[in-house]
Amino acid sequence: MSRAGIAQLRRLTLRYCEHGGSSRGARAFINSRLPALQSEFPNIEFEVKAVNAKHPTIFADFDGPPSARNPWQVSVRNHSLDEVEQRVRLLRAQNGDQQKRLSRRIARVRRSVQGVWSPLLPKPVLAASAPPRRPLKPFRSRAGIDAPLRFETGVFVLPEEDEDTVTPTNELKVNVDHPVW
Repeated sequence: MSRAGIAQLRRLTLRYCEHGGSSRGARAFINSRLPALQSEFPNIEFEVKAVNAKHPTIFADFDGPPSARNPWQVSVRNHSLDEVEQRVRLLRAQNGDQQKRLSRRIARVRRSVQGVWSPLLPKPVLAASAPPRRPLKPFRSRAGIDAPLRFETGVFVLPEEDEDTVTPTNELKVNVDHPVW
């Protein structure tokens, strides 16, 4: 895999045993498919090490900061020829980052008390079930008279205005059936 267009895998080292039975697939991979992979991926350095009395292992070295340059180890013990090639291609597709644990669970066991949110839910309505804690500021009417708003059960009442000014209603009604969100 690449990061910013640069392939992260630099070197693949295949360690195997020349006589062990668990290295049979690795030996077949080296003899038949490794030359084709070397020509297919010229930017990756392939290294083969014969170490007796050890199980076959693939070591992958990636680019990155020095703290993250620990090589990945993939055991290919008792793998077939195709499985070894699949592991090599899988390592080539990685970017070298260590797997990170998620900080939170994704699936929740308990459902929310408020229910499932949907964008189709109605918008909340402002409810006035109690008078405000602090006194209301004076209301400046069109006639220029300063008068405070009065609170009655569920209704803010505006002060009376002159009969010359036309207003649709002098009461602001607030629905108290719905809770405040």
